[in-house]
Amino acid sequence: MQPNYEEYLNNHPVYQHIKELRGEDRFHEDVDSINILRLFFPATVKELVLGLSDITSTFYGLLLSETAKRYGNDGINAISRSAVFEIGRRKAEQALVIDPAIPRDACGICNVFISAIYVSSPEYKINVTTYQSDEVTLILTGTDRYHRSAQMLNLTEHITWPILTPFFYGVCSAWHISYQADLHVKELDEHSRCRYNIHITRK
Repeated sequence: MQPNYEEYLNNHPVYQHIKELRGEDRFHEDVDSINILRLFFPATVKELVLGLSDITSTFYGLLLSETAKRYGNDGINAISRSAVFEIGRRKAEQALVIDPAIPRDACGICNVFISAIYVSSPEYKINVTTYQSDEVTLILTGTDRYHRSAQMLNLTEHITWPILTPFFYGVCSAWHISYQADLHVKELDEHSRCRYNIHITRK
């Protein structure tokens, strides 16, 4: 016997985690809702997270592509840096709500950066090698989805890589602290495989 929509959802492993978001969806009786779920609803948490990350990076690339069409390539890097700076600032503000005791130093900046990786860039792999209040070093490897999106749209030469540098200064701006972030590209190939060395120090 074919399960109904509610029964199918109740047995779906991913849906159980996000039922508060999707629980009020309703379909006309002519819609094959179970088939839509089977075809398009993420089958695993990994698939869900990577799908969201892909949409985010695609939006980034398309926004910059549209900017280039309207205003030329000169403004692409400035817009990219401004957007990433603002994301850093907002993530820092969110971090204070989640953890009011978060240290407002190099360790805290690192924590905010990691929080952003968790929710938006799952293909990055983090290796924190130094973790002190006045100095943090970490190595970021994996796949840079933003580079891949920009590469598909022939925009990479107009953007400073990695695009992440302004994020750290956005955090500093939100917290009114003075730290420096130095990011060095050790690897970034045609497949967007990357290795970035990040060094955060007190100014």
